[in-house]
Amino acid sequence: MKYCNIRGGNGLYYRNMILLENLSDYNEYIRDSFDVEVENSQREIITKIKQNGLGHYTHDLADVSETISHITGQGSLFNILDLSQKIKKAQLKLILNGYKIVINSKGGYFELSKNDEIEILSKYIKDDIKITRWRNGKHFYAKIGHIDVIDEFDNVKWNTEKKAKDVAIKYMEKLNENINS
Repeated sequence: MKYCNIRGGNGLYYRNMILLENLSDYNEYIRDSFDVEVENSQREIITKIKQNGLGHYTHDLADVSETISHITGQGSLFNILDLSQKIKKAQLKLILNGYKIVINSKGGYFELSKNDEIEILSKYIKDDIKITRWRNGKHFYAKIGHIDVIDEFDNVKWNTEKKAKDVAIKYMEKLNENINS
């Protein structure tokens, strides 16, 4: 699994994308990124259910699955599993048919065309760290490129911006070690 920028044959430029070139890359992405996102989203849905629907989601899949629930009347947990299986199946089909696919920070993806130029990124830098907080929220969240930062205790939110940044820097160093290995 590699990280890249893409200059599309259509003239558009896409930054900080995940490049999946083969089945091995796909399996690594599913294991290390996608399935983690699904699990975190499931936890958020369960927490919101326990809180009688109060709160907001920090994971896009949880938010999308709740939106689908409003349309279909099916539960959010069912929808997240159904949606994740459909995404995996579509991506796997592209990989098995010989396409390279790229995935953006929100999980959107597309196959590359032969006119697309790929620039492989070697390491994350501090500029790739983004610290966010919901308006009027009290917690801070961190991302490195497309990746949610998670500390050694499975926390995804912190009480101060400094703590979120410190955890993100440590996480980034670990990611960079993996890129170089």
